Amino acid sequence: MEGFACLDCICWLYHIDAASLHSQSNKYDPSQKANIKAALRLSGKRKVGILAHQAALEMTTKIFEARNLPPEEAYQVASGLVWANLRGIDSHGIIRIPGYMMRLDKGIVNPRPKMRIVKETLAAMVIDADHGHGQVAITFGMKRAIEKAKKASIGWVLVSKTKHSGAVGYYTRMAANAGMAGVF
Repeated sequence: MEGFACLDCICWLYHIDAASLHSQSNKYDPSQKANIKAALRLSGKRKVGILAHQAALEMTTKIFEARNLPPEEAYQVASGLVWANLRGIDSHGIIRIPGYMMRLDKGIVNPRPKMRIVKETLAAMVIDADHGHGQVAITFGMKRAIEKAKKASIGWVLVSKTKHSGAVGYYTRMAANAGMAGVF
């Protein structure tokens, strides 16, 4: 599966039934005509599947909720994956869903981790993520790092026992949005 992304939609370039472009849950948006034409140029003769940002987020969240993730954590995993697609980092986007499902099925990823703080100082923290999804664990860690940096001018958080975290720019962007520099 190849990808093409814009900040409003995610397009997959692969063989699909043209009728699926206009499903009830994902209406065709005429304002995306230029993006669709660009995707078609890239795809050659293949048809293009288009999924709007919000529809992708909702669908992906529901997939993870169906696999026993709490709603908030399902949303965090979905948000990280969709964020990657929207920025053209398709290798770390929703294409990873089948692999994530396999890891949940095999017990490699804990769908309901009990994360705990192992050690903490004013400016640093070590977190045991209990084999939870990286998007959940690293978001938890980055939020703690930002809190610490606000108090001590630096926040250093180490997260252990976590799984694939998706696109790391997602977390450094959290720091940037808080007016800080983040290093992953």
